[in-house]
Amino acid sequence: VVVNFYLTRFTTAREIQHVEQRMEAEARILQSEAGAIPVPQFEDWAREASRRAGARVTIVDPQGVVLADSLHDPQTLENHGGRPEIQAAHREGVGRSVRYSTTINRDYCYVALRMNHHGEDGYILRLATPLDEVDSSLAAVRARIWWAEMWAALVALVITGLFSRSY
Repeated sequence: VVVNFYLTRFTTAREIQHVEQRMEAEARILQSEAGAIPVPQFEDWAREASRRAGARVTIVDPQGVVLADSLHDPQTLENHGGRPEIQAAHREGVGRSVRYSTTINRDYCYVALRMNHHGEDGYILRLATPLDEVDSSLAAVRARIWWAEMWAALVALVITGLFSRSY
């Protein structure tokens, strides 16, 4: 049980870290493009960028207003200024968060980068991806641990049985 607990937490943390690193690299590539896109073209660009990156793409202005989102009409989305990854990106340049998306109704990993748009700082480019990869990796690890536990219990029972007969 202790090994199961430790390895599942370790595996989850490593998988999420891998997803965050991949998304940050993709966001850095897209960041230079996004800075030059005129605001009226943000939505089309976000959908195209999403296809290339394999992630949901959102662009947020300095006040937290969603200007474009690859999955939703930005007019229907609430202000994103309070989202943890957006706040961290404003403070540190890069923000990361793993949380439940109320818009999509599933767990997502978010990476946000502060960007400059036509000379104005404070815009945010955010990528998001569901944690399906992490969940499937975790399920595989748990299955292997479960089988190892069962084999260890069986071996322990056989050894216990052999020792108990010798006394």
